Amino acid sequence: MNQIDEPQIKNYVMISHLKRAKIYRSLEQKNKAILEYGELLSKFSSSSKNNKHYLTAKIQRAILLFEEDQENEALSEINEVIDHHKNKKSIMMKTFVAKALYQKAIFVGKKGDLELAMQLYFEVHLTYKDEINVNIIEVVIMSLIGKAIAFETKGENNEAIQVYNEIDKQYHLVPERIIQKLVIKSMINKGNLLLHLERWGLAHEHFGEVVNRFNGKDEFKQSIITANIGIAIALKGLMKYKDSFDILNSINRSDIENSELIEELLNQYCDIGYLLTIEKNYHSAKIAFLNAFMDGNIFAGNNLSYLIRRYPDESDNFPNHELLLAEGLKINEPFSLVNRALLFIDENTNESWINASKCFSKINELESVIEWWHKLAANENDPEGHLVIGMLLINNPHHDPDGFSVQQRFSYVAHNYSFPEWLIASY
Repeated sequence: MNQIDEPQIKNYVMISHLKRAKIYRSLEQKNKAILEYGELLSKFSSSSKNNKHYLTAKIQRAILLFEEDQENEALSEINEVIDHHKNKKSIMMKTFVAKALYQKAIFVGKKGDLELAMQLYFEVHLTYKDEINVNIIEVVIMSLIGKAIAFETKGENNEAIQVYNEIDKQYHLVPERIIQKLVIKSMINKGNLLLHLERWGLAHEHFGEVVNRFNGKDEFKQSIITANIGIAIALKGLMKYKDSFDILNSINRSDIENSELIEELLNQYCDIGYLLTIEKNYHSAKIAFLNAFMDGNIFAGNNLSYLIRRYPDESDNFPNHELLLAEGLKINEPFSLVNRALLFIDENTNESWINASKCFSKINELESVIEWWHKLAANENDPEGHLVIGMLLINNPHHDPDGFSVQQRFSYVAHNYSFPEWLIASY
């Protein structure tokens, strides 16, 4: 292919290739993007190895090659950038070499060589730590974060925390937005590690610092939400369930842009709702489950229906049982079926008992259902616990956790329920 040497035309052509490759990547057409980068490199291989567009294509092509399991070729591309430019002194060349070293560290780490990855992260930091160019500082911080994550992977958690502390100490005053985003990312990582280690008090304090430092800055809103969820988890670990709920309830759901963050918030609502139920704080538990249900969590709908039925309050203003259980009933979700069956039993007509029996007959996954209602029966002698296990035993007679027969189960609650004759005759 003919070489293109005119500077303006050359840059225009390179930029065109990069734009097309970016479009292909956005469309998940990685192989076409690889070809586009490759065509750029082929056209300008002899005259432009110091050009920023050429080097960008080189590194981006390597990233895609690695993602497509062409690991050796990816490493070859990265090594060429490092070997050809590592002794050059311009800021631009230092930036590209730092990026190449960082990317090589990612590659070898994913291949399982954590020691080499950590050496490369360390090399980036050692070589460029005194640079003041923002683009180089960005790569240095990314390398430190990579090193900390590698320590975590090895189980060397205190060393990881030291690296996160170093990032905050060295760079928290650098004003550029891109650097502050990395600083807050490092702080979030440290907080999550503290949660993983169940250092609840330290995690609570640390996430509080994140919120205090960055609160009110719109560009960091998602990180602030993450930190608030971290505070709620830490409070939960400290067994301060109502305080945890209050933090979760203060988060504006409409501010969340990340689906994974939404999922985490819903999971925490369900978790704290359960703990508040155990603590008999039924009002807050209902609100926690309602918040999760409104975003489509089936299990939250089950739990809210359960609480409304068992612990009604005149001030309650929640969706009706039919709505709360509808999605679960469509897929025969076990707890949805039990809750619907118990609502039928509350009606106490022959037809409602028949409908309840049909619900119980559809339940195939018994273990979790029996576990919950057996706790009620065993620990609190709750009539509903004995009733549910007894109804399940009619179709599954060998699953009683205490070895009781149906007759024994129902004998505990004979004065609580008016069993129809046909049901009594069936066992």
